[in-house]
Order: sequence, then C-alpha cells, then structure tokens
Amino acid sequence: SLYVNGAGSAPGATNYSLWVAGSGTSRVDGDLAFGVAGKGVQFQSGTGARAGNATLVGGTITVTNTTVTANTIVMLTRKTSGGTIGTAITYTLSAGASFTINSDNVLDTSVFSYVLFELN
Repeated sequence: SLYVNGAGSAPGATNYSLWVAGSGTSRVDGDLAFGVAGKGVQFQSGTGARAGNATLVGGTITVTNTTVTANTIVMLTRKTSGGTIGTAITYTLSAGASFTINSDNVLDTSVFSYVLFELN
C-alpha cells in the first residue's frame, strides 16, 4: 500500500506525507534527499531491530539478531567509553543469528551504537 499526504488517514498513521506499508522491500532508484534541516532517517530499536546499543563485557558482546546475513554491514560508533578502551574494534557475523562486537582489549566495557545495512 502507498499513502501520500495521509495525515492520519492510513491505519496507525499520524501526519505522514508518504507511507509505504507492506512486508516486501521498498525501493528508491534515485537519491534520497531530505529537504528540511533537522529531518532524517529514523530506525526502530529493540530486540531484533536494525539499530541499537550494546555494552561490551570482557571486551566483547554478542547481539542476537536473526535479520543478520552474510552481506550485513555493521556500522559502529563508540557511544560511551568504559574500562580500558581498545584501539581496534571489529565485528563478526553469524547469518540468521547474531553479530559479535570485539575490542582488542578485554578490559573494554564501552557502549557501542550500531546500525545494520545490507549489501545487495
């Protein structure tokens, strides 16, 4: 379904100018530009979501997420430094299950924010 200028007319919508509903993939074949300062991309967070925060324990954390594929890119940024921070941060993927964030220092207890993207 595609709703334009829905302004609350679509089920559950509240003042959306454009709302695409459905379980398939939505596609844009050009640039996606935001014409108003302060507007941008929003992600749903929580269990199994494509964005969130994770706290290292012993320099590592496994984040359960069944949407992870072999083509997932995990964009990471250190949100809060904790413990003795490492200098190299890497991740590994387990398709269909999780991803693991690793620090090169086992005393690293930093909090990382992540966003998951897919290559196609």
